[in-house]
Amino acid sequence: MFRPEEDAVRALDCSGVRFLGSEAVANLNVEACVHPVLLEFSDLRTEQVVPSGSWRRRAADQLVQTLDSRTDRYPCVFGVDALRKGGLRFAFVEDADTDAGARTLAAALREFLSVFPRLPKRSSLITFLDVEPGQQVAGYQEVFWRTLSRLRELDDRPWPADIAPDPEDPWWEFCFAGEPMFVVCATAAHTERRSRSAENMMITFQPRPVFDGLESDTPAGQRARKIIRGRLAGYDSVPAHPALGPYGDPDHREWRQYFLPDAADTAPARCPLTGATAGGSR
Repeated sequence: MFRPEEDAVRALDCSGVRFLGSEAVANLNVEACVHPVLLEFSDLRTEQVVPSGSWRRRAADQLVQTLDSRTDRYPCVFGVDALRKGGLRFAFVEDADTDAGARTLAAALREFLSVFPRLPKRSSLITFLDVEPGQQVAGYQEVFWRTLSRLRELDDRPWPADIAPDPEDPWWEFCFAGEPMFVVCATAAHTERRSRSAENMMITFQPRPVFDGLESDTPAGQRARKIIRGRLAGYDSVPAHPALGPYGDPDHREWRQYFLPDAADTAPARCPLTGATAGGSR
């Protein structure tokens, strides 16, 4: 059994130990802080995990206000529904744009995937990244693709046989630990496209089973897209981006939807993930 102070640290990633008092830190078993513990919604209100005035508190409060608003409705109905049903899981990543930060993120993602089958169907992992604030869209975009590349390099599982390995194939999807998942990045630099806005930087991972039954040729999928597009029109100050489209559509690519430009910003001509990091042989 862990002592109470050790249990508290198990709700933090290793770099989060500084939020504890010196006496508690002195009594810690360092091995209790090897991997982050996946957080539930109730943890976002825990002072020891998300201290008042910290970047964690600001990031969490902004997300909850966005998803839980009854008057300024967030376009992604699945995210809103998952929050209210307790299906979302969360992780904070200190010093995210480093190899150490990538290891923290990878550990959180592995833990999420291990519990995902027991969560409500439309569940997602929302990760808050502590990166250099105040960047332009292009800067955040570079951090995002660097982060996904690091995750791929840390992945010790083979690429799924049923997922195309080439990002230019419409049936490609980002994979980690053998699981394909849709990835969404939101940043503080997104001001016109508010649906992709965050306190600093946030990456959401949605395993593909989240979308089972919502394929583009199903009535449920068509209804969902109609609702989301309708909400986007009133939520963002810019039109829905042309890169948006259903999985497998020959005219769309999944990777282009992960990080959308804000307004006049440009996107990469080719997927920044290349070689083994994109899904080729390791």
